Amino acid sequence: MRLHNALIIIFLVSFVLVVAGCSTQVSKTPTGQTTNDAVPTLKTVDISQTNKNITEQHQATLAALVPDGVYIANETYEYHSGMETVTVSVTLKNDVITAASVSGNNPNRVSARYINGVNAALPDLVVGKRIDQLDIPRQVSGSSLTTAAVRQYLESLITS
Repeated sequence: MRLHNALIIIFLVSFVLVVAGCSTQVSKTPTGQTTNDAVPTLKTVDISQTNKNITEQHQATLAALVPDGVYIANETYEYHSGMETVTVSVTLKNDVITAASVSGNNPNRVSARYINGVNAALPDLVVGKRIDQLDIPRQVSGSSLTTAAVRQYLESLITS
């Protein structure tokens, strides 16, 4: 009985393979060349990436994700007296930050002092560094909220 079942399975597998081989269609391309429609198109694989270590692969990917340029956005956050909006500006060249600033959009007097403090410290924290290798502290110049807004924007450049 086992031999009988094995023979049936072998027959079915063989039959499926024969039928699958017969189902290919040959057609003509517009240039008159014969093609086999059943053969899948081969995808080009960039093997140069496989010879790179993980950091180099990450950097190559990042370069494609964050093109050179000036990036400006408004970031809004809530504080004890309401909402504050700051404008964050970052200039990138080869994934390295060449300029950065943060400014308030008509901030109150206390917020203006914090925003100005973060703006003064920001170049020393980020200029000349790769955008994917930043280590910005949680709080700069006494301001955790403005610092968080800047950090959030810089992270969004990498992930978007």
